[in-house]
Amino acid sequence: MNEPLLEVNGLEKYFSIKSGFFRRELKYLQAVDGISFKIKRGQMFGLVGESGCGKTTTGRLLVKSIAPTAGEIVFNGKSIIELDDDEVRDFRQSVQMIFQDPYQSLNPRMTIFDIIAEPLKIHKIGAFNQREELVAGIMEKVGLSPAASFIFRYPHELSGGQRQRVAIARAMVIKPDFIVADEPTSMLDVSIRTQVIELMKKLQEESRVSYLYITHDLAVARYLCTEIAVMYLGKIVESGEIEKVTQNPAHPYTQALISAVPIPDPSYQRESIAIIGGVSKPIDLLPRCRFYDRCYERDQHCQSQAMPDLHEIEEQHFVACYQR
Repeated sequence: MNEPLLEVNGLEKYFSIKSGFFRRELKYLQAVDGISFKIKRGQMFGLVGESGCGKTTTGRLLVKSIAPTAGEIVFNGKSIIELDDDEVRDFRQSVQMIFQDPYQSLNPRMTIFDIIAEPLKIHKIGAFNQREELVAGIMEKVGLSPAASFIFRYPHELSGGQRQRVAIARAMVIKPDFIVADEPTSMLDVSIRTQVIELMKKLQEESRVSYLYITHDLAVARYLCTEIAVMYLGKIVESGEIEKVTQNPAHPYTQALISAVPIPDPSYQRESIAIIGGVSKPIDLLPRCRFYDRCYERDQHCQSQAMPDLHEIEEQHFVACYQR
């Protein structure tokens, strides 16, 4: 359990943007800017933050759907950036992704059977009758039961919750070692959301697959994950064991996120922390703290110094803040 399955070191992803007169001025969108973390085998690791903070880009980098600008990603002891064609094929079999939108991530022209069986076909796993058994088995596990009543349907014939179960089945059918789940419940009805969260928790416990669970909801992260990293404008500002981060948040951004989580007890009063403005675009940012413009504890030192590094404030609890 203590051996890391995946290690991320100094990971960066910059996108070039041309602007100005005749689009000659070159700027850079710093989507991911020098982040590092580890995910253990069998662990559910949470990546938390508002939209536009670089969470999805991080997920796409980890599954090798886009190439990093700099940094290192080590999976099962090998750098995925340096893999040859055969190694990439093996890597793709070990790593899968569950996307946020169950309406856009499924091919509308394919039946449910073909969608779930596609990874088996691509990786040449089993004969046709074996694939039928594997697909039927995973469909039963994700709650698409009886499987015979779903396999010949098309995505438009299913509800949003059922479509996301199909996406989960497609990711799980080849028994991967690692899954990136990119806000898999954010577009579902509230009544369905809990069911899908419970399903993912159950499947993770049964299969011991490792997850990077991307979410903007700290309450969901606390329920599912053992460790989290809080991300803001391409940087990790706080990380550590889930209970330490949520019970004793150190960074002003984490404190503001936690203050926004609703509590189902009308008698409990919690101080609301208001932060200034919204998430800006990470284009050619100043070297100072990324949260400076919105921080309620900023001072002159924060303005004049470079972005602070993560430092340990207690065992397994790290923060990037000059005030801590």
